[in-house]
This record gives sequence, C-alpha cells and structure tokens, in this order.
Amino acid sequence: MTAARERLALGLITALAAGLLLFRLGAPILWDDEAETALLARNVLRFGWPRATGGDRGVISQQCGADYEATSGRWNRHPWGAISLTAASFAILGETPFAARLPHALLALATVPATAFLARRFGMSRRAANLPALLLTLSITFAPYGRQCRYHAMTLLGGTLALAALPALREARWKREAGLLAVGLLLLLEASYLAFAAVFAGLAFAGPILLSDAAARRRLGATLALAALAALPLLGIQGFFSGLATQAEQTGHFFSKLGNYLLKLDLFFLPLPLLLLAALAARVCPKPAPPVFPHAGRVTSFLILFLLINLVVVSASTVAFSRYLAHLAPACAILSAWALLTIGRASKLAAALLGILLVGSAFLNGWLARAVGPPQARTLAPFPWARLGAELIRPRPGPMTQLADYLNHHATPNATVFITHGDLPLRVHTRLRILGGESGEDLRGAPPPDWIVWRAFFRMRPRTAAVREDQARMRADLAAIPWETYERVAFAPEDRVWDNNPEPELRLLASPRTFGQIHIYRRIPTAQ
Repeated sequence: MTAARERLALGLITALAAGLLLFRLGAPILWDDEAETALLARNVLRFGWPRATGGDRGVISQQCGADYEATSGRWNRHPWGAISLTAASFAILGETPFAARLPHALLALATVPATAFLARRFGMSRRAANLPALLLTLSITFAPYGRQCRYHAMTLLGGTLALAALPALREARWKREAGLLAVGLLLLLEASYLAFAAVFAGLAFAGPILLSDAAARRRLGATLALAALAALPLLGIQGFFSGLATQAEQTGHFFSKLGNYLLKLDLFFLPLPLLLLAALAARVCPKPAPPVFPHAGRVTSFLILFLLINLVVVSASTVAFSRYLAHLAPACAILSAWALLTIGRASKLAAALLGILLVGSAFLNGWLARAVGPPQARTLAPFPWARLGAELIRPRPGPMTQLADYLNHHATPNATVFITHGDLPLRVHTRLRILGGESGEDLRGAPPPDWIVWRAFFRMRPRTAAVREDQARMRADLAAIPWETYERVAFAPEDRVWDNNPEPELRLLASPRTFGQIHIYRRIPTAQ
C-alpha cells in the first residue's frame, strides 16, 4: 500500500469518526454534568469568568455549594478549560446543545489522527498505525465520551499529544518535542486535575523505560518540572487550592477503587485476554517476523506501566467513574493493535476473528470481572455497538427530556419548580425558576412552589457535610409542604437518573439501573 493510500485510509477512518461524533449531536438534552458546564459557560459570557452564583438561572452546584467559593462564587471544583471552550462556542453559534458539544466533539475527532501519529512515534509503520486509530474510533467509550459537553475530549487529545512527544526527546529536535509535551500537559491541566496528575506521574515513572539514554531522561525531567511550575499560577487562578478541603473530605477506600478501576479497564478499554493471547503468540510464532515495534518489549512495557500508574493515581479520586480513564483510550487502542498484529504473525485468521470480536461484541471484555469481580460487576451486553448505534440513530427520550418537555408545555411562564434531584438540566432547558436539587437553594423564605418533582433518585450519597446538611433541609422542606394544596399529575416517567450520561456502566451493561417513577405534583389553582 502506497503512502497516499495509507493517508486515504486514515482519512476514511477519521470520516467515520466524524460521523459517529457529529451525527445528531444536538439531539439529546444536556444531562447534569453537561448542564453544569453550559450554565457556567453562560456566566463566563456574562461575568468574564466561571461564576456559580449571580446568573439568571440560579445557583450552579452539584455539591450544595461546596464546589465554589462562598464569597465570590468562583468555581473551584474543576478546571476552566472545558467551560471556556463551551463559552466561546456559545458566543459564535448561540446557546444550543449542538453548540455546547461541538468544540469538544472536534477535539475528540482530532484524537483519531493523533492516535495514528502516536503509534508511528512508537515505531509502527504508517500502514499499521491506522489500526489503533480504527480501534479507537470503534471502541465503545470513544463516541459517548467524545460527544459530551465536558472535559473528556480535552483529556483524550492532551494525553495523546503528551505521549507522542516522549519518544522524540531522544532526538536533536527535542526542544520542539518538549513544547508538544507542554501543550499536551496544558490541555490536561485545563481539562481535569486528575487526568493531568495521572499522565504526569505516568510519564515521570514509566518514561525512563522508553528513554534509554540519560540525556533524554534529563530532558523529560526538566520538561515535567517546568510544566509543574507553570501549572501553579493556573491552579491558583482557578481556585484549586481553595477547593482542596472539599476534595480531601471525599476521598477514601483507595484499594477498593484501584480494583474497581482495573475491572473497568478490562471491561471497557483494554480486554486483558487479548494481551495474554498476544504474549502466547509471540512465544509460539512458527517463523521469525519483524516485530510490530522496533523495540516491542520496551514500548509495551512502558505502555502497561503507564496504564498501571494512571490507575493508581485516579484511585485517589472521589468516586470510581470510568470517565476518569477516558484519556487512556488511545494508549489502550495502541496496545490492542499491537496484540492483534502480534497474533497475526502466528495466524492471520485468528487475528482477524479476534479483531471482529473486539469491535463487534463484548466476548473479549470483562473476563476479569466475571472471575473475581463483585456481583454488581455485571457483564456487558453481548453486542454493545447495537445499543450505541440505536442511540445515535433514534435517541430514546430519557426522564429529564420528558420532564423538561412536559413542564415547558404545561407550566406557566415564571412558575417555580422544586425538584429533589436534577435541577441543572431544567435550568438549561426551561425558563422556569428551579429550586432544590443539589444547588443548595431550598424553600426557606420562598412561597410554596407551583410544581414539585419528587424523584426516586435523591442523592448519589451524602459525601460531604454540606450535602448532608442540605439533604436534611430538603427532607424538612418536603415534610412541611401543605400537600393538601397539591394534586399529582398522571404523567410519571420512569426514573433512570440521567439522560445521556456517558458512563458505559449505565448504558452498556446487561441490566440498566432504574429507580421507579418520577412523581410530579401541581399546586391546585384554587389554593394559589
């Protein structure tokens, strides 16, 4: 295959990724986390910085005020990169779900050719490097995470660029590559503190395996040290240090989360049986053949250690979410491609069959979870892409989509809605006054609300003192409501917690989790 054909193949893979990322991008409503980003982006356009209070949609919070500074309202829970990116898109395209998600989808799209570039940096041929780009595109996490108005796409691209710079630190042009490494780390820092710390640690501790000469190791150390120093002012501006107390209050159960993340890696990113089969094929290969990488042992050892270090770092997070592994998807795609190509040296037919199973089914995934995982570590649906494809072609309206449509149709303008959970999507997709949820805005001093939405899902769990106090206040508010002045409406959608949440556990596992029905109450007109 000529270089032109190989570039054409990569172009077709990128076009496929564009279709998966952009098709009906604005169709689902913004779920809780996306709505948080969009609401903060609105306030960036109004105030010039992410402010959680003072806007026309009420308080923006998912932790009852513990995620912003009480005096200034400055957001300090997450970096401001994804928020600023969304604000820029709003300024150009208007405030729509499509505009909120578009810049993030484009960054995810750029990760596809960047993954091929990374594979070539590790020593793959141009032809072989197209395989990890294809595997990334067809992975069951790439499109769901890439289509989010959230930080996931920034971590995908940032982590890929940082890794791509590493091998070239051995060369004379290392200064340019150090700049590329710095750009990747800056993207990670502005996307997710956790992803930045995980990749930083992975490069620092696993990088020396890949960089055999002392000069390259010194260059890596110097670049990482300068990146850490440059990060300090940004951390201060974004309120990271003021939010440390809240972060520390929510951590715990490190080893439990580490095991959980290992199961998630096997379930959704890198099926461990594939690596074992590749190691076996490398030993029993009947004839000598050139390795996939020029220094295959060194590259694969680096990537595996890099993944393990990342798992250790993210295990210091608050809750074990698969999204905290999203930045590892390109590295996992390269390891999967290496495994398939290594198996192909022993049997091309076996490699082809395994490749089909990898992208078309869940047969290779979750063996570790089935062997040692707890009962809740359920197996994937047999054909995950059948579910994802159905979502893309004809999205199923979730509970918040149905609720927002119902309230927009039946509630009078400026009506007040009190909801036990899910206030942020309603703040984005309705023009009503929304109280409750996890905003910390309760009914004290307010007249009885026009609508009450009682959801079966109340709180993820009372992780902080602020959440526990708000939970008690909300229960007191609900107990004090004069229920004889309200009537329950017939509309009661199934309560599935979130619409469009990218977590594969909620979309692709065999038994989707539900929480009963949403109960909606309207104040009787004669009682108003």
